[in-house]
Amino acid sequence: MKLRYKIDIPIDTAERTLLHKEIIQSKPFLRNLYVDWYRTFVDEAQKIPTGKIVELGSGGGF
Repeated sequence: MKLRYKIDIPIDTAERTLLHKEIIQSKPFLRNLYVDWYRTFVDEAQKIPTGKIVELGSGGGF
C-alpha cells in the first residue's frame, strides 16, 4: 500500500494538528465520520447534569 502523505512534522506540534485537519477535511468519508462523532458527543453531553465535561481524545480532530 502506497502512503499518500509523508509526515515529517513532530506529532505534538500545532502544524501537525493543522495537517491532520486538512487531511480529514479533504476526505469526505472521514470528514463525515468526524461530524457524526461530534454530533453524537454533543447530543449525549446534553443528557448529563450541568457541569464540566472533558473529552479525552487520542489524536487530532477538527
